[in-house]
Parts: sequence; structure tokens; C-alpha cells
Amino acid sequence: AGGNPSGKSGLVEVAGSLWFVTESVSQSCSIDRVDPATLQTQATIPLQTCPPAFPDIAGAGGFVWTYAPGTSQGQGELLRFDPSTNAQAGSVTVPAGQVSVSGGFDGFMSSSDTSLFWGNLDTTYRVQAPWTSPVDLQTQNLTGGFPSGDNLIFGTGLAASVYGGSGGQQASIALNGPLDGADAQNIYVEQQGASGNNELWRVPITSGSPAEVASWPAGATAPWN
Repeated sequence: AGGNPSGKSGLVEVAGSLWFVTESVSQSCSIDRVDPATLQTQATIPLQTCPPAFPDIAGAGGFVWTYAPGTSQGQGELLRFDPSTNAQAGSVTVPAGQVSVSGGFDGFMSSSDTSLFWGNLDTTYRVQAPWTSPVDLQTQNLTGGFPSGDNLIFGTGLAASVYGGSGGQQASIALNGPLDGADAQNIYVEQQGASGNNELWRVPITSGSPAEVASWPAGATAPWN
């Protein structure tokens, strides 16, 4: 690779390769593309600035994405890179983040196969094909969240709040424990079983029955941590 990983937890798999942002000793950044089988660098794409986002890279719609501060005050840009050319293919202007309290990061990025999500302390935006403009999901002051197809799901107390349209919260799912993750069809909830063990349950978002998918002794670390 062309430098050291940036330390902002960014690693994505797109088009059969691993992609991450590296930062050199001179504090210049680039996106490195690596063959997962050989760990050999396939391409290095220089960036004009180091991405002040957490994480600093994402994959959505078959593209690789990162974030750069915009040229106008209060705006930033989501930069889209095409794996077929290893070059920038477009950008989307979004409001700049306001999360300097989190170590100087400028916002939060996450993604599903179909959607890229960008959030700051005010709200979260979703970008989808044709990748031209963001949609405000009106998540208020919620941060982070788990991508689930076109939706973003937040654990808020005893419920999972689903945001996916342009009118705020779309649905609420009751929780019996902490929300640990989501995919396009399900959320994953950690709870204590009748035997005292910790359990992970898969709960369908729309219809179907919950199912236990993992268990581990009480007091032990979850297997995926």
C-alpha cells in the first residue's frame, strides 16, 4: 500500500478488491486498491484532501465513495470513484458535518448495496442512482445507524426506528435488547435467553418470525466483537 491506513476505520470491498484510505508521513492521502488474495496494490488514487469523515470510505452502487470539504462554506462533497477506471466519476454536494467533538471528524458515512448515507449532528442524507442529489431523511439529532437497503435504522431505547423516506421516521420495531445490526430484510437484536446465555436474534423488518442465530455465555464477549 502507498501509506499507513488513516485510522478512521474505512475498509470496503467493491469490484472484487479491497479499498481503503492511506495517509503518508507528509499528511497527504490517497485511496489504495488492493487484491484481497495477494495483498498487492492494484491502484493508488491521490486525493486533494484527507477525508474528515468517519469512516473515511464507503461502497455503494458498485462505486467507491469518500468525502471532501467543499469549496463553499457549510458544504462538502461526496466523491464517487469508478472501479473500472480507478478515477473519480462524479460528486454530490451535501451540507458539511458538525462533529468536531468526535476527534475532528466532519460527518458519518455508511452504505448498503443501493444507497450511500451521509450524516452530521443535524440529520442524515441518502444518495442513490443516478447519484446526483441527496435526500434529507430527517433523522433529527440521531447519528450513526445501520444501513438496511434504502433505509437507515437506529436503536432508540426500546425500539428500532426506521428512516427511509423524506418525511422522517417511517416505522418503529419493538426491541427486547440492544440493536446490533441490520441487513436489507432484518434487524439483529441481542437479548438474554431463558438459560441465562446471551442470544442474537434475527427479526424481520416487514413480516416473518424472529429466529435465534447465535448464543454465547453470559459475561463473555460476543463472537463478532
